[in-house]
Amino acid sequence: MANITTSTIENYKELEKILPSGPILYLSKIFDVIFLSTKWRNYLPFGLSSAPHGIFSFYVGDLTDYFPKLKVYNGEDVCDFLKTDSTILGDLTNPMTLLVLSMLVLCLCAVKAVLLPQFQNLGKKIATQSHGKEWVKQNEIRIQKFGEYCFRLLYHASIGVYGLYYFSSKEWWKNGTIYLWNDWPRQPIEPGMTFYYLIQAAYNVDALIYLARLSYCLKWKDGVPRLAWSETVRGDFREMAIHHIITNALVFSSSYLRLTRAGSVVFMIHDISDVPIDMSKLANFVKWKTTTAVCFALMVITWFITRLGILPFILFPSILYETPIMIDYGLNPIFYYAYRWPLFIMVAFMILLHCCWFKMMLKMGYVLVWTGETHDLSEHKSGEEYYKKKD
Repeated sequence: MANITTSTIENYKELEKILPSGPILYLSKIFDVIFLSTKWRNYLPFGLSSAPHGIFSFYVGDLTDYFPKLKVYNGEDVCDFLKTDSTILGDLTNPMTLLVLSMLVLCLCAVKAVLLPQFQNLGKKIATQSHGKEWVKQNEIRIQKFGEYCFRLLYHASIGVYGLYYFSSKEWWKNGTIYLWNDWPRQPIEPGMTFYYLIQAAYNVDALIYLARLSYCLKWKDGVPRLAWSETVRGDFREMAIHHIITNALVFSSSYLRLTRAGSVVFMIHDISDVPIDMSKLANFVKWKTTTAVCFALMVITWFITRLGILPFILFPSILYETPIMIDYGLNPIFYYAYRWPLFIMVAFMILLHCCWFKMMLKMGYVLVWTGETHDLSEHKSGEEYYKKKD
């Protein structure tokens, strides 16, 4: 095992001077994939592809050549296979795993189809006791969203508890961020991690699909169907759409690159902070103002600690400055320089979105403190009917 010292960082800085910038290396790899060949370099002028000084003279090969082979299912007992470390189910981009993932998404949809009506009925009972039957009839969308956030709360709380229980005993979880990258890419993918990633991926894929269903609808105009905004579109649709796309990209890319340890930490940061968000939403949908205020305060504190504290100031610096130890474990520097930039950019965009949402939270807090209204800007930014009525 390579020794984890600052000499790794020093060697990495020296190697970086020899190669072209990471984005150039990554761009050259994209062109190799698009053109299914490296021959496009032969047509570049000004010596751009001439070794050793041409910026396109370096070739980024297949990163998976460095990865240990994952175990393929060969007809053995299914239970034994599922209990085995480092199977192909640990790679979400594998065709067989994608099939399993698709089945999980369908199962998740089936579970939601059963649970959501039950949660909506619960919302109706609570709202009827608090505001009366007439209020319930006038706020059907509220009741619908109450059911959805009940399911979200159940999911985030369950997966959060499982994650804390499962990962708390792992050496790489307890001994510092540098151990997230220790012995990469030979880190075993244990069955617990495999199922954790499969469930998280299924939930995030379903969330992206559901956001589209919630936000768009088909409307007929002059006999022609047109895609239009739905009445249930979120106020922060653009932010949520970008967030879901980036999240799914990180989920699949971290699985493909065997970066499940770091990926699991990102999952945990979001799951823990999502629990008070869901609680705040539920209280606001049924207009429990005191409960909403308490949950809102808890949400802001948790969000600040996890998404604006741990992620940008602990995990992100580790991604920036500690990942060069991968070179000590045999990774060709060309791969590191090429593939690190998309990861850096996606995580940075995620942090930026968190800052945008936190600003939105502060606006909601201002409205709550100075007017006593619990106006949810993430659901409706510019004043929905029930807000105008000040129910």
